Amino acid sequence: AYPLQRQGLAVGPIATTKKDCGAAAMEAEKAFLLAIRTLHVWNTKGSDLFLAGDKGELIFERSLF
Repeated sequence: AYPLQRQGLAVGPIATTKKDCGAAAMEAEKAFLLAIRTLHVWNTKGSDLFLAGDKGELIFERSLF
């Protein structure tokens, strides 16, 4: 199957733990979860995945280990 470009995307409730990982890590997690919850468009370019929303854009690069 081939993905359609600029499709809409919705993310449902996200489960997290209550473990405290320090202030910096907690702020990064909070920002990431907010970005994921508010995104509404995805796109691909090459092997990269772009997720965009009101709070900005997340870019995921494919990585092989």
